[in-house]
Amino acid sequence: MIQPIDTSKPALISTFRRILRQINKQYTVRNDNTYWKQGAITQYRSNKVISPETSVSLLQLNALDFLAFMEAKSEHKRLVEEYWPASQLTESEKLSRTAGMVGLSMPRKLKDEETKAGGGRTWSEIQAEEKQKTE
Repeated sequence: MIQPIDTSKPALISTFRRILRQINKQYTVRNDNTYWKQGAITQYRSNKVISPETSVSLLQLNALDFLAFMEAKSEHKRLVEEYWPASQLTESEKLSRTAGMVGLSMPRKLKDEETKAGGGRTWSEIQAEEKQKTE
């Protein structure tokens, strides 16, 4: 059963504050981006004088939908971090973990000095010489 939307002033302010909390948590605090916060404040202030009940209830419904989206996005991110920690790893860390799962280890990377080819030249020097010859 669909319940009517509470369009009283305290309910509207409560919804607006909850939206601002989510925006602060997801955007403003994380990367010091006030764009979304200012946009929400501007939207709230521009719709402050609307009086027909249908318009207010529609705006409240849209605000509640947006709030539900923001909360669901935050919860999804939390669950991904909790149950799938590999999503935060770099590509090389993922490869080494995958190799470790089957009992292998990743070979260590050779430094440029260790890759000496014939004649005491490094591999990068040989490649540079060949590139100059072709030009």
